[in-house]
Amino acid sequence: MAKTDAPVSRLPEALRDCKLDAVALWEPQVERARKGIGDDAIEFYDPAVYTEKFNLCTTRGNLDDPSLRPRIVAFVRALITAARRLRVEPELGWRLVAKTAELDLDTVRDAWPYFIYPGTLATDLADRFARVDAWIARLQKRAPRDRNALAKLIDDSVVREARAG
Repeated sequence: MAKTDAPVSRLPEALRDCKLDAVALWEPQVERARKGIGDDAIEFYDPAVYTEKFNLCTTRGNLDDPSLRPRIVAFVRALITAARRLRVEPELGWRLVAKTAELDLDTVRDAWPYFIYPGTLATDLADRFARVDAWIARLQKRAPRDRNALAKLIDDSVVREARAG
């Protein structure tokens, strides 16, 4: 179905009706597929194999700009605060995501455990960058950058400043 005009929202129905044997999906379609198939559903999930990291990118110039840096730090502080609140009151996140993404609340709630909002930098970013850069380098027909070169791209000063303030 991925190479047809059929929308991804029809995948759960296609699985249930045995038009497809298996699919690789992302939420909320995984939860919809699980509900559509029912007790016969089998999920192969391993966060060591597939993870998503969301990041905030900027330039050295922006970080060094005395009028812009405080705004970046305030934004990161708000993200940290929101992540903390989602851990304590996940229902607030469920309602916001359901409304914004036009999903039903049960689907969002049931898919929620697959998402983690730590509000910090991952401790293994340089290693992850190295694995991803090796793949990207092949596509771009260039040599991959070494871990030390990639580690220099990670600046934790904004997170440290946001947590201190």
